[in-house]
Amino acid sequence: MESVETARLLGTQWFVAESSASTPDGVPVTAILTLGYDAFRQRFVGTYISSQQTHLWSYVGQLDAAGTALTLETDGPIHGNPARTTSYREVIEVVSSDHKVMRSMILGPDGEWFEFARAEYRRAERPSPR
Repeated sequence: MESVETARLLGTQWFVAESSASTPDGVPVTAILTLGYDAFRQRFVGTYISSQQTHLWSYVGQLDAAGTALTLETDGPIHGNPARTTSYREVIEVVSSDHKVMRSMILGPDGEWFEFARAEYRRAERPSPR
């Protein structure tokens, strides 16, 4: 699935990204991710909402020592069984100024993390003004 993400800073503290796509059967999908650093908790915090879901995802995480990968953790409903919840992990890695990768993982019953989604983001060239 291809999507377009538009990101901006809200003030100097918050990163806001909105993505738009269509599912393979043509259903439009919009999602919004917010990220910021909570100085009191000394952790990154964030939220994620999607037009396909009713769950508000709330994240807490930390940046790796190299400063290139942000690991966010949360609990949420299990797909297909929203009455049950489990732990999720999102890792956003900055590969270069024009490329980032986001990996989504779920904690399995065996205690192992299973990657169920991976997104590659590449900066698009802006059209030159006329």
